[in-house]
Amino acid sequence: MATGGQHSNIIYVWLDAYINQQELSFKLQKLLNGKFKNVKAFENMSDCKTFIERSKDEQIILIVSGSYGRKIIPLIHNLSQLSSFYVYCLDKLANEQWANNYKKIAQVCTEIKELTEALVKQPPKNLDIPSTPPKNSNSELLNDDLWFRLLIEVLIRMNDDLDGEAKNDLLHLWRKEYGGDKKEQKIIEEFEREFEPSCAVHWFIRECRLYKLLDNALRLMDFDNIYALRFIIKYIHKQLKNHSFRDELIQSSPNLTLYRAKTIPATELEQLTTNIGQLQSLKSFLSSTSDRDMALRFLQHSKPSSDTVSVLFEIRIDTRLLLLPYANVSSLRSEEEEEWLFMPGTIYQMDCIQNDSNHQLRILKMSLCGEDDTRLKYMVDYLKYEMKETTDLISLADLFVKMGEYDMAKVYYHKYQNYLSNNDPNIKCAWDGLSQLSDIKGNYSIAMKNYKEARKYFNEQLKLCQNLPDHHPSSGKCYANFANLYEIEGKKQRALKYYQRAVDIYHQALPPYHPDITRIENCIENIMPQSKTTLSSAKAKPTALVERTTNAITNLETFLIVWLDINVMKTKDNLDTYNELRASINHIERFNDLQKAEEYIMSVQREKIVLIVSGTYGRELVPRLHDLSQLNCIYVYCFDKARNEEWSKNYTKVRSVTIRREELIEKIHEDQKLRNLTEDPLPISILTRMAIAKETTAKNISKEMGSILWFQLLVEVLLRMPHADDAKNDLIQIWRNNSTGNSTELDIIVEFERKYTSEKAIWWYTRESSLYRILNKALREQSINMIFSFRFFLNELSKQVTELYNHRTEQNLNDDNDHTIYVYRGQAIAKEVLEQIQQGIGGFISINSFFSTNRSKTIAKSFAKQAKITEHTRRILWRITIDCCLSTKPYADVEHFTFYKTENEILFMLGSIFRINNVIFNDKDQLYVLDLTLCAENDFELKEVFAYLKKYIGDETSIVSLGNILIQMGEYDKAEQIFIKEDHKEGLITVTEQKGNYYLAIKDYQRSIEHYEIVLKLRQEVFPISHPDIGKSYCSLAMANEFYKNYANAIDYYQHAVKQYQRTMKDNHPLVIQAKHNLQKYITEDNQTTHL
Repeated sequence: MATGGQHSNIIYVWLDAYINQQELSFKLQKLLNGKFKNVKAFENMSDCKTFIERSKDEQIILIVSGSYGRKIIPLIHNLSQLSSFYVYCLDKLANEQWANNYKKIAQVCTEIKELTEALVKQPPKNLDIPSTPPKNSNSELLNDDLWFRLLIEVLIRMNDDLDGEAKNDLLHLWRKEYGGDKKEQKIIEEFEREFEPSCAVHWFIRECRLYKLLDNALRLMDFDNIYALRFIIKYIHKQLKNHSFRDELIQSSPNLTLYRAKTIPATELEQLTTNIGQLQSLKSFLSSTSDRDMALRFLQHSKPSSDTVSVLFEIRIDTRLLLLPYANVSSLRSEEEEEWLFMPGTIYQMDCIQNDSNHQLRILKMSLCGEDDTRLKYMVDYLKYEMKETTDLISLADLFVKMGEYDMAKVYYHKYQNYLSNNDPNIKCAWDGLSQLSDIKGNYSIAMKNYKEARKYFNEQLKLCQNLPDHHPSSGKCYANFANLYEIEGKKQRALKYYQRAVDIYHQALPPYHPDITRIENCIENIMPQSKTTLSSAKAKPTALVERTTNAITNLETFLIVWLDINVMKTKDNLDTYNELRASINHIERFNDLQKAEEYIMSVQREKIVLIVSGTYGRELVPRLHDLSQLNCIYVYCFDKARNEEWSKNYTKVRSVTIRREELIEKIHEDQKLRNLTEDPLPISILTRMAIAKETTAKNISKEMGSILWFQLLVEVLLRMPHADDAKNDLIQIWRNNSTGNSTELDIIVEFERKYTSEKAIWWYTRESSLYRILNKALREQSINMIFSFRFFLNELSKQVTELYNHRTEQNLNDDNDHTIYVYRGQAIAKEVLEQIQQGIGGFISINSFFSTNRSKTIAKSFAKQAKITEHTRRILWRITIDCCLSTKPYADVEHFTFYKTENEILFMLGSIFRINNVIFNDKDQLYVLDLTLCAENDFELKEVFAYLKKYIGDETSIVSLGNILIQMGEYDKAEQIFIKEDHKEGLITVTEQKGNYYLAIKDYQRSIEHYEIVLKLRQEVFPISHPDIGKSYCSLAMANEFYKNYANAIDYYQHAVKQYQRTMKDNHPLVIQAKHNLQKYITEDNQTTHL
């Protein structure tokens, strides 16, 4: 049997909150110390984590309690010093469920004897760090990897080696760098005389400085030198490609493992550690061997230091994969050493990192990725789309423009220009490219408000355009740029003159109704409203579209905190307070400037603000803003309590004046729990009796009852459609993004991710977290994208409520008791909502969320009375009658299924419809009683609604069916969101971009938008997912909405355009800059804040 002495180099770390408080803990601690020499015990998770992270040169076994294990293991699992984990807990089954996700967890134990035997009998091993990507990693390559591959592809396709220029460029660089070395000079001369394409690899692996030239140029991304070396890069690629086809080992063996040993900076190892599970590309040629011992011998010549570390790369290759060329080049060497060579741009995944104590090094295990890897799809598709069979200097210059390397692009446009005579028709490509560069730099300077610099670039552009035909589009663009600059400078008459010149050129150079023409005409009209074009009067302005809510929602919940204090961001006390407050209200905006805080508060429309303000600022700000409807309540956090209580007593929204941070946090926490129950607005739709009386056909229903009907359709479709495995991940991603930096909420999310089961859907919905708050707001604002992202949880919660409902229905069949029950809910609602309900008496109300009530009228009334009211709100008591014999939307008694085990709680299904019987004011309780009855699905006055539902849904279970129904209803904005989300091209009529341009020109913006949507879908079908032309479609949609003054839609599409362009372009690319500039203009005007 193994003993502790055999593992004297191991540290046993024990983490348990009750390590010094329980008899069993004392017993285990004594036992561990008796069997093992190095035992460290911790009560605090932070201290334990710090110790482990600092013990980089040790081998550690962690023994941890179940509660701590769930929190700390995800954070430290990949650390190389940790060899294994043992979970010592009370509930083995519960902890095994989450523990199964972690490879290093050796055992989950509930008995001391079981644990000690496991530690003694199973000596630790050096386990791999699992190949799990870090959080928030999508395992896709960065743009730089894409551009690097494109650069290599462009260079190896260039045909300038026929006249010897490519070879001469290489020789010139080689001599420039190493010509002073006589030995190297002889090698250079030999290369010049004897080089043959079939021996390119030989020259690369030969003992000379050519390898160093290539390696430095590629690693440093020295574009000039990479271009100068294109000759040898091309022929190495060609020879590797030919050689790999003939390599018997590659053809016969499905798996191959190669090695490369070297010394690297410690910082580079740290970076590699963080990249485990992610894709990366080789930035240079990689040499390796299949002989592990030979690879290790290379380390004998290296001299490691305190800043470096010895590593062995272990490269795993599935030879059946489609890869960039690689080959065994041993036969091409003069020495008898095996060597394999890989092309730069080869994609690999860092799988794991191991410690090798025998050789005092780290083993970096990596595997090569095939071109058909799903994570590479967008890159490979884009490469195929972009690359031509042959390339030239224009191809290279154009690539540098896309890369945002404008100075390099200018060099190669000029280089191309210098090769041609002025009469060569191809020279226009260089002039056009140079003109585009001036346009880019000029508009970038405008974005930076450097107008003098912008004018310089536009003058360069104008000079270049003189080489082009009189009516070339670039000339029109040049005049438009000058016009824009003059307009910004306030020189409107001069701007008008240049706009007119631009539009005259565009009319001759561009197709009719081109959007550039429309844009300039719109600019002219903005300067001179009376200057209406003939096109603008051709058709009357169409009926306005309903504005769609933008996706740029930074706060996904109803409540937010605004904290105003001169020192709000300075002290540690305030930082700690900020972090603790987020456990109650996730979204917090902090200000140390009174004016900015006031402007922000005034701009908030959808949320309710909880204001924390210092005494000094409060005395000035509260009197001005107290009556704003968006200002829910105020907490004065100050030094002088008595003084601030004196002035604040006159303001009813001031909930507390406090000088202690603990008191502030506790007060807000307790108040917010009540606010979430009583003041978070319910998402409702109201249908008056008058509207019902008018209904005669399904078509009329679709128009008059749309507010209720569309939500019923949404619910039905979402509950019927099958959900892919990524549905839960969509929810978690939204939830996690909303909770960034909120440790309390992130812990809950981790728990949900690992422990959620269908049987606990109600438990999770009723738990104190932001999950239900985000969901309710999404439902209230009818955000299709957000609702769709929550489809997993909506489906799970609905299923559990339905199962409980069905079970109760079966019981009722055998029950002779009265089947009528009454449930209640107390809360505060907006005054105008109450008025709508009063006007809807005799009609119907749809609660478009899950709706919690209680059988106890007393409990419900107490909640209503606790709700704080203002002149904008009213206290109400819902009184709902339920006939249990009727077939209704599901509802359930969830007393035994909720987080808090609330007695007599009844939960209604989302989309439940109630008849509004009456609204009465109760003088005694000072609240309004809303008397409702839960409707049956065969309710006479609602039967047309459900008949319409059955007719148009049928057996359809896809979200597309909802989109088609919404079009029938005239809900174009909602339909558009669905089709964009689903990328469903059949849902849109096939038309051309030209039709969209036509409707834009004649100012029929509604039809223009519809046609641009179709173009967007076509491009998404034809082009690779990352193609910038998809961004162009988003910009077209943005512009159409902008002209139509649908600014919310315009902002939405500009945001989509920025994101699309950034997939293949750097931030200084003109299309990115222009889209951001257009977006920022409207964000500024609307006093909103959006992070790009």
